[in-house]
Amino acid sequence: MENMAGDVGTYSVLKLLFSLSFVIGMIFLTTYLYKKFSNTNIGKLGSKGTFLKVLTTLPIGTKKYLSVIKAGDKFLLIGITDNSVNLITELENVEIEESSSKNNFVGILRKAKQRMEKTNE
Repeated sequence: MENMAGDVGTYSVLKLLFSLSFVIGMIFLTTYLYKKFSNTNIGKLGSKGTFLKVLTTLPIGTKKYLSVIKAGDKFLLIGITDNSVNLITELENVEIEESSSKNNFVGILRKAKQRMEKTNE
């Protein structure tokens, strides 16, 4: 009788260990597949293959910035404060390409201002 009880106990422990290892393996597999097939890279803004990328930032005051970001295939000029983020304008690809060779934020802003003045006339 004691031998049979020992076999049942060993079987239960082995079954528990197998079940636990299966669940842990499924968690790792799910995490791997999510990372592989997901288009979002949360916490990795600006890294290779991400949807959003900060191209340049200019501080304009205490806790106030202007930034040019690339969102997909669009370039956006945004204003950032400690309380809000506002879209100022969408930039043309030509404006970015011409100014990026100089890496000149002021050049990007001048072209955006000229374009905005033309559209407001």
